[in-house]
Amino acid sequence: MEECIFCKIVKNEIKSFKFYEDENCIAILDIMPRSKGMSLVIPKKHIENIDEEEELSKKIFESSLKIIKTIKKVLNPFEVVVSNYPSQIKHFHLRIYPFYEKEIPLIESQPKKVEERELEETLNLLKTCVETTKSVEEKKEEVKEIERSKEEIYWIKRSISLG
Repeated sequence: MEECIFCKIVKNEIKSFKFYEDENCIAILDIMPRSKGMSLVIPKKHIENIDEEEELSKKIFESSLKIIKTIKKVLNPFEVVVSNYPSQIKHFHLRIYPFYEKEIPLIESQPKKVEERELEETLNLLKTCVETTKSVEEKKEEVKEIERSKEEIYWIKRSISLG
């Protein structure tokens, strides 16, 4: 059986416009978008249906929320819609459609013709935002609560009540 195109994209064997990656999935710009910023969220593991691996699917949706927030922040669409309708490619993936006020793309509509330059520009905007978000999340993780003994807690509470 020939390996699917999404598996090859995940392995970087085929050029893509990847702007997000975590341990479970990648997000790429669709090269035949229905709207600016239309993206595909692809699990790294080859599964054909959403219900094959429930835990993985949950993680893909969690990642999709981050991707949607990035698209909203960077491209400022009117709305963003997520779809996983059947595809010719038998590798489960989510399609993220940014909708803009003056152009509401229909899922069945013809792809927009976009130049590689335009995809690169959108890619760079999204990548910058993703990298900024990741560094903020890492800094949040660095903040750790100081462990205190019961005696310390007692004296802290007492000094607060006396103050």
